[in-house]
Amino acid sequence: TNPNPPPPHGPSRANYQFDHVIHQVRHPLLAIASAAQFIFQNDPNPMIYIMKNVSEVHLKPHENGLDPTSKRFLLAMRYWLHWNLLAEHSAHRTVQVEQLLEKIPELLEWMNIKNNTWNASQIPKDTNRRSDYLKNETIWTITWEQMAKLEPALCLTIAQLAERYGYASA
Repeated sequence: TNPNPPPPHGPSRANYQFDHVIHQVRHPLLAIASAAQFIFQNDPNPMIYIMKNVSEVHLKPHENGLDPTSKRFLLAMRYWLHWNLLAEHSAHRTVQVEQLLEKIPELLEWMNIKNNTWNASQIPKDTNRRSDYLKNETIWTITWEQMAKLEPALCLTIAQLAERYGYASA
């Protein structure tokens, strides 16, 4: 049987060799809040995939007593950090998601793709919005200060990586 969960949470890329690998990174405060609210819920499929591929994403014994929201934020913090480290290791380029549209011409040139028909207006701006999944729930947010309270050393490491990716931190 296939050990990977079905799409969209799998399968493994282990058997693929890509000519161009682009690591898309999202601002940590936005990505961590989103992951805490949506990925680390009761659905086991994302967690199976994450635990299989990013073993650092787990709670430490002393964290088991935290409230459920804090646990989800800690998992999301570890996920953002370790997934991005894993992704950048395999990538040829790293691009901020927030700058992706303006970087597409540069990426097309880098991949030696001649495309005179590309038009940014053709790319949907509303795919996979958190608000699409919310009923009457507020979109979660987190600050650098809140992350530092949960795990100071982890927050510092995330801030350093975020700065390396071109994001401002606390």
